[in-house]
Amino acid sequence: MIATSGRAVVLIHEPDEQMYLRLAGTLVPLLTERGYAVEPYSFLAATGGESAPPSLTDADLLVVTGSDDSAYDDSLPWLAAEMAYLREADAAAVPILGLCFGGQILARVLGGEVSRAARAEVGWYPVESDDTALVESGPWLEFHYDHFTVPAGGTTIARTADAIQAFTYGPHLGLQFHPEISEDLLDAWLLCERRRGGGASVEGQYERLRPQVIDLEVDARQRCGRLLDRFLVHAGVPDSDRRAS
Repeated sequence: MIATSGRAVVLIHEPDEQMYLRLAGTLVPLLTERGYAVEPYSFLAATGGESAPPSLTDADLLVVTGSDDSAYDDSLPWLAAEMAYLREADAAAVPILGLCFGGQILARVLGGEVSRAARAEVGWYPVESDDTALVESGPWLEFHYDHFTVPAGGTTIARTADAIQAFTYGPHLGLQFHPEISEDLLDAWLLCERRRGGGASVEGQYERLRPQVIDLEVDARQRCGRLLDRFLVHAGVPDSDRRAS
């Protein structure tokens, strides 16, 4: 593996700083293994302007993680600032990797649309990929109630029967699924739900996912690592790991 001394900015949608790294799932150790300094930030936590987001100058990539909120909900006080930050990253040619909500907000910033899906996807779904050199086909963990359209100029590269699952736009990659899933990430999501007052039905939903997450965790981490490597190559990130195959 080729070491780097790069910077990876990771956007989290949670006010508790103690949760930031957990909510990025396996991407944090995978980025760290590849030599990146991970800089987490939450626009949600900084709604009052208490802190400025990390500078995009010399940033090698920007990762946008999931959220319980909707990327089309303009009543969210932090959403406009985050969208402006993504536009700044795009203008500066900083590659963006969007995960679930992150893929949705990326699509919206680039001109696509985000709306409520006719049918939610929660669980492991078979994803059909047109570009397996970037996004592998097979089961990926889904946990979403909204979906996106691909912006003009973008390319759809993966789908399920119910939703577009991946698109590229220049150096960017937007995903509808969660390649970064782990049992610890599932626990972090559940803790956040409990803090928001989620009921027994929500708890049951997470517990139904747990056995498969545990069974597939090692494979999911390896596949996430391959996806990350291939994204870095696709985006032309300097000194990225060239083992992708």
